[in-house]
Amino acid sequence: MTDSNLEVNIASYYGATDGSVSRVKMDPLGMVKLSELIPKWRMNPRKHLGTLNGSLTSGSSDRKVFVFKGYGDNGAAYLIYQIGRICHYQFGSPLFIVEHKKKIPRMPQLTHPRFDYPFEFRDITIGEMKKMMKPNDLFICNPAYSNKWFGPNLPMKKLMYLQGMNTYPVLDIFFDHYVSVSHFVQQHVKNVFNTPSSVISPFINQSVFRNKTPWNERSNDILILGYKGYAEPVFQYLHEYYKEKYPSSNIGYRMVKDVTQKELADLLNQHKYYLTLNPSEGFGLPPLEAMACGCAVIGFDSMGGRDYFQHGKNAYIVKYGDFEQLAEYLRKIVLDPNIGEDIAKKAVETASQFSYNRFETEWTKYLSEHIYKT
Repeated sequence: MTDSNLEVNIASYYGATDGSVSRVKMDPLGMVKLSELIPKWRMNPRKHLGTLNGSLTSGSSDRKVFVFKGYGDNGAAYLIYQIGRICHYQFGSPLFIVEHKKKIPRMPQLTHPRFDYPFEFRDITIGEMKKMMKPNDLFICNPAYSNKWFGPNLPMKKLMYLQGMNTYPVLDIFFDHYVSVSHFVQQHVKNVFNTPSSVISPFINQSVFRNKTPWNERSNDILILGYKGYAEPVFQYLHEYYKEKYPSSNIGYRMVKDVTQKELADLLNQHKYYLTLNPSEGFGLPPLEAMACGCAVIGFDSMGGRDYFQHGKNAYIVKYGDFEQLAEYLRKIVLDPNIGEDIAKKAVETASQFSYNRFETEWTKYLSEHIYKT
């Protein structure tokens, strides 16, 4: 593929349908300058385009795709961004991010506090979307925005990726397609909202979360991710319970917050054990990321984690609130810091099943059968 062809393809995406790169360079919406990006694409095209074998080089679709709040410092936004990205480069659909309030740095140094967004798509307002949309276009959204009732008010195809069950008191039941992240979420929305859905599990970034450190070179302290508000009070209760039950036993902990994915992966590789205290999650990526990094995971199953946890085989898991059993597992670690080594080995094998390639394959199949078949 020549540089000139690449410039024409990218220019066309941003509206320069006559192939004029200069129109992109002077884009009043502030789009990136191709003269700044082309050298970096040469060095690492996957970083900025995801793939050059998809829509940008092999045809296009008339169906536009709109992703609502597709950038953000949470897994929900990151995953629907990835679905939109698949629509873009697998099926050739122009992709737009709707109502993105907080700007992230422009390429080529596109970064984010927790997640890596490898390609920045054009962001527009809801008003702009409504002027552009057609019945055959696709709107992708998380259930957290059910209170906006996009379902009955947007005359186009609508897809919801159900990633949890505690961010929406009422589900917008007027979407055309629903996909859940886990069988727990699937059962929840069926029982509570009478809404059937398919299941496609999320993925972990296996280029970042991988096992790099031998077990005997890791700290015996237990790592806790405390970016959610409940982590500290639940941990404090557990800590006091443990000290009361085992007054002569000392156990080390380390709680971290506000770290990037790379920083978290480095921390996980420094520790043997990861303690998860999530009461409930639609799926629960951090424990799976810890497993990928070679940690033995201990804690609550968070219900969504039941799709990958196997107690006694790849994790030490209890039901939410069972502090007595959880304290016993912590006590075993104090007595034998190497007790979880076999668990950690099986955990790495489990985490390997949740790759981006698997996510992309399953979503491509689903979109082919349900969205792009007509």
